[in-house]
Amino acid sequence: MENMLPSRRRGGIRRRLDQRELEEYLDRLVRTAGEPRLQQLADEIPRVARELGLQAEGERALGLVRQFLGTHSLNPKSRVLKARLQGFPYDPDRLELFSLLANHLLSAQLPHVAADPAGQPEFPFFEAYFSNLIEGTEFEVDEAKRIVDTGEVPAARPKDAHDILGTYSIVSNAGEMSRVPLDSNELIGLLRSRHATLMAARPEVQPGVFKTQNNKAGGTTFVDWRLVMGTLREGFEIGHVLTDPLSRAIYLMFAIAEIHPFDDGNGRLARIFMNAELFRAREQRIVVPTSRRDDYLNALRLHSRQRRPDLLSRVMAELQQYAAQIDWTSFESALQRLREDGALAEPARGEFGALLADSGQQP
Repeated sequence: MENMLPSRRRGGIRRRLDQRELEEYLDRLVRTAGEPRLQQLADEIPRVARELGLQAEGERALGLVRQFLGTHSLNPKSRVLKARLQGFPYDPDRLELFSLLANHLLSAQLPHVAADPAGQPEFPFFEAYFSNLIEGTEFEVDEAKRIVDTGEVPAARPKDAHDILGTYSIVSNAGEMSRVPLDSNELIGLLRSRHATLMAARPEVQPGVFKTQNNKAGGTTFVDWRLVMGTLREGFEIGHVLTDPLSRAIYLMFAIAEIHPFDDGNGRLARIFMNAELFRAREQRIVVPTSRRDDYLNALRLHSRQRRPDLLSRVMAELQQYAAQIDWTSFESALQRLREDGALAEPARGEFGALLADSGQQP
């Protein structure tokens, strides 16, 4: 309530928060403590206002709190409250992450690696295979190839096999991979339709339906389920400034992985959107072989937890360059090269793992 009093500057420093700052504070409060805390605050304000003799200020403060409870309408000053009143609250901390990444990518000197998708007929299989392997869906490569070629599903692992088939059905479809979102509505529609295909064999994770409870992995808690729509919309607008295909690919992949809009399948979906951007631009698509899995995951974590995007762009550019060196015209030639390079082996303490350890950073 004291923040509602007229504020005078002393030495150029304001002594009180303005309305925009108060709205941002209340938005953080409702995101971290929930609406019951705001309701408690609304109940306390009249009593405290009487005790302090600040009835007029108390009315203004109560009106501000009631905006967040949806029972009162004033003229919002902050972007977060405007979005909340429109029905699309978002996670401002994630938007800061996205802005940092977008600004980094705008200034990064990323390569352009041209590639004709028609000249890489076996790429989609390995794309689907490695993308599922990252998520723990493990098949021997020959068995996975047989599943894709024949459509025959092992009786002991039907859902795992369908995960590979679902991924492959998207990444091997030239028409589907040519589709990239041009606005946030298209992004949301594509996310839902691709997820419905990807996870069709797992009804328990609600294919095509955004999550209705929060999810986390390791030490990372992803965007609150109530903020998914708003964060996707605002996040897409931030990335709209990127025109370079690899920059857009990296940005979309990170944003989808960081928001984690569905109960499951988010990592695979993020990489599908990444490669669709490259496919559409006729640039080399990316695979994350097993040997580089930790580099990829560490780069994601480093920006997510420490706001350091440089490693992410470096890792993804290297993975793109590596994919361009492989002959994807036949299964045998691609597999031979991958085996010779140790790409199917579990990661050792590679360059980027060493970089993190030597610098004392923890992803």
